[in-house]
Amino acid sequence: CVNHAGFRSRRMVTSENALIFTYILWLIGKRDFGLDLKKLRGVIGRWFFMAHTTGRYTSSPESQIEADLGRISALDSGDGEAFCSELDRIVRSNFTGDYWEISLPNRLDTSSARSPVLYAYWASLNLLDADLLFSALRIRDLLDPAVTAPRSIERHHLFPKAHLAANGVTSTRQVNAIANMAFLDWPENASISANDPLAYWPAMTAGMESQRLKRQAYWHALPVGWEQLDYPTFLERRRDLIAKVVRDGFERLWDDKGAAEPASTLVDLLAVGESQNVEFKSTARWNVHASQVDKKMEHVIAKTVCGFLNGEGGTLLIGVDDDAQVLG
Repeated sequence: CVNHAGFRSRRMVTSENALIFTYILWLIGKRDFGLDLKKLRGVIGRWFFMAHTTGRYTSSPESQIEADLGRISALDSGDGEAFCSELDRIVRSNFTGDYWEISLPNRLDTSSARSPVLYAYWASLNLLDADLLFSALRIRDLLDPAVTAPRSIERHHLFPKAHLAANGVTSTRQVNAIANMAFLDWPENASISANDPLAYWPAMTAGMESQRLKRQAYWHALPVGWEQLDYPTFLERRRDLIAKVVRDGFERLWDDKGAAEPASTLVDLLAVGESQNVEFKSTARWNVHASQVDKKMEHVIAKTVCGFLNGEGGTLLIGVDDDAQVLG
């Protein structure tokens, strides 16, 4: 199931908890709900992609898996469709439009080589059957630990270190930003060396067929005219495009259902309940206990919004109590 989700090697898994707890759900689906391996591969693959990418089991993992198991225990034993629907409902409630368009690009603003969102991008490149930049070699083949030889694949700085240093950019976090790295075969990497993108991009793409160039620009999330952009603008635009590639790759995991699943709905959010990116508040101004306007309520709402803004974003539902009952 993990391989099915695009995670081709052990190095791409940063969370043991996500791996172990996902396996627990796989066992429950097989033993208690009678699901066959093909059905499990799809639903559990989607679950692992979501749990690993969002860090579902990073903070208070025991409490989170307890909550997840509680939702499953409420289902009728043997009802495989209900099991799949519940897991997929939770996946959709985490992978909202705001997550793809706001939270994920923000989380990509890092230079960490062990970032879950970086590996989500790698997994998506595998799912999309992407080639290395400037090459016909497939990333999925070269990320397979069984066939990868030393130096067979490298992450290259699209804006080379020396070029950035000459322009006053020396911070490791900026130079090694995820959005400045792309997969290349090592001969191409050596050819580019420390050249300015304005110089090497036209030279490296001169003989490339237009449709192939378009596909590679998409896979590697290269903005139109990227080589002419100033560095901060390039990083920002490429993070947005990487997030789109991750989303497109994840959508491939719905293929067992015949089509991509619909976006998360209000009903899904209410059914799943509160989480690290979903909050319910009974009121914004009216104190339901004192039956009068209460300015403190506004302060609570403002604090919640600020918390989302300082974190990875989220969804705030006003007029819903802690038990997901709609008050109005």
